[in-house]
Amino acid sequence: MATPGVAGAALLIRQYFSEGFYPSGSKKFNDAFYPTGTLIKAVLVNSGRALLGVDNGESRVTRSSFYDMHQGFGRISLIDSLYLEGKNDIKMYVVDQETILQNEEFTRILKITECGASVLSATLVWADKANGSLNCGKCLVNSLHLTIEKQNKIYFPNGLSENDDRNNVQRIRIPTTAGDSFKLKVEGTNLYTESQTFSLVVTGCFAIEKKGTNMLPCFDGYEYFYNPTKLSWDQHSSLANEWGGHLASVHDFEETNFVMSLVFDNSLDIWMGGRLASYPSSIWQWSDGSKWNFTNWINNQPSPSIGKNIYLVLRKEEGTWDVSSLFHSAIYKRQVLTHDNTCDVSSKHPSSFPSHQPSHWPIMQPSVSSPVPHPSQYPTFQPSQTTLQPTPNCSDDKHFLYRKRVDKSCAWIGLNAKRKERLCKRRSFYIKSDKIVNTFCPVTCNACPT
Repeated sequence: MATPGVAGAALLIRQYFSEGFYPSGSKKFNDAFYPTGTLIKAVLVNSGRALLGVDNGESRVTRSSFYDMHQGFGRISLIDSLYLEGKNDIKMYVVDQETILQNEEFTRILKITECGASVLSATLVWADKANGSLNCGKCLVNSLHLTIEKQNKIYFPNGLSENDDRNNVQRIRIPTTAGDSFKLKVEGTNLYTESQTFSLVVTGCFAIEKKGTNMLPCFDGYEYFYNPTKLSWDQHSSLANEWGGHLASVHDFEETNFVMSLVFDNSLDIWMGGRLASYPSSIWQWSDGSKWNFTNWINNQPSPSIGKNIYLVLRKEEGTWDVSSLFHSAIYKRQVLTHDNTCDVSSKHPSSFPSHQPSHWPIMQPSVSSPVPHPSQYPTFQPSQTTLQPTPNCSDDKHFLYRKRVDKSCAWIGLNAKRKERLCKRRSFYIKSDKIVNTFCPVTCNACPT
């Protein structure tokens, strides 16, 4: 029954973060975010309790310790890894989707305080890139190192006396005393690709001198939250207000690409904050009161004959705007907060997210005066440069886009044949970038697939 038990624990961890229990330990919707799989795994591994021995049946019980072949990281105990107000007395610090470069260091200073935990536990997890070698001895493509230092002593993960260059799951456990000071470090030591994202969980009794970046993606002083629940516009608007914000408004090419990148499920139409100023007026406005200075309506919309209770939806496949009165998922937007769970706005720029810009949107070309992003997150983004090449003069006026892969070769964009055909008929294409190499090969002309 171990497998269903672990699956259930993973669901509880996802619920913990998506319902806003971190960092306060109680349910707060405005702290909610959706954790990555690596963060869920890090919490599971970080929670492990030691098993005392192995029952060998009729023979005697043999001793077992952490990291041996019998118990690995121990048995799951979520009460030791998730802070719940009134249930346990520990501190918890989480980092998700943090990006690190070759030879870059992510450090935090931990000051040990008094609470109910006598051990400092830190777990690092990352999703390594696929290794095509069948006979590799050390198979990591991107190698990260987790260490904790106290004065001149360095603690290494997984019970080792040196850095672990074989595993993409690394945990350190250290007994602590109030007043101790530790330096936690994650280092990108041997990266094949340009960068690597990771998740980190730390539990124990501590205060952090330098707070980390947050799990919510940010753009231009605002953070965003995608709610996949299918609700009415008014219901989502109320939830967004409870969260401390509004349904999202978009004002340019970059913000549109960013918003579309947040949709992680198969939803086709996403509620945005656009609504009629009054009925039967044809004037539209954003629910957050921001300036209505950018539009991308589909043909024949907004129709002057539309009725009441009609609101704006973003069509994910085309990136265009339509109207609806049904039930959809939604994007929320609020000004960046200041508690531990907020993000460093400068570290996450929308152009680093997958782009979905059709070819014939001249109004949505990025401005040359775009602000320079912080290099620590998705460093391949080049500010003030247009990723689109000029459309070639093709005789059939139908074209696709190549992109560069990690190995620097070019590949077709990842669209199935049916979608390619549909987009081709509309004389448009999508840009599908990855977060490793965010540069593109030249546009080339090609006949549409049949």
